[in-house]
Amino acid sequence: MLLLVTLALAGSPDESDSPYVLGGAQPLARMGTSDSWAQGYGDGRRDAEERPRTQPLILGAGAGLVLGGTGSFSCGLCCGAPLIAAGCVVPPIVSEQRKPTPPSGPWETADDHYQAGYVEGYQRVAGQRQTRAALWGGVAGTAMGALVGTSALYAVQQLWFPERNFIGL
Repeated sequence: MLLLVTLALAGSPDESDSPYVLGGAQPLARMGTSDSWAQGYGDGRRDAEERPRTQPLILGAGAGLVLGGTGSFSCGLCCGAPLIAAGCVVPPIVSEQRKPTPPSGPWETADDHYQAGYVEGYQRVAGQRQTRAALWGGVAGTAMGALVGTSALYAVQQLWFPERNFIGL
């Protein structure tokens, strides 16, 4: 499972020639090359901060709820741990693969350097915020799903198999 997460977050092979510094710092190839690019990069970052994060939060919570609830109901908390863990990990991985696109605006009429900086700054900040929101949504949804799934498993156990103890309570 850890290998899958590492491979998914590593990115695609075509990013191997990317001019980025480790840790996601500003690109080396464009630093100081153009004042217009730097201005666009800053404006893109600022506009991305205002972007709402509700969609990845809701999608992450939904995926976590389904995976966490299914895992805990079908297998219990112990055996359902892989599905429960997937509920926390899958939403940010999926969110990381979707690049946010900047909304239409006056930046589209600026010069090419400004546009390139704007798009890169916007995608960087909006992508980070989107991934973080999906992670927290996945964690919250998984916790709710595990609670609901375990409660449903306990109710089914008490109703149909009162003499057996599947959960250990």
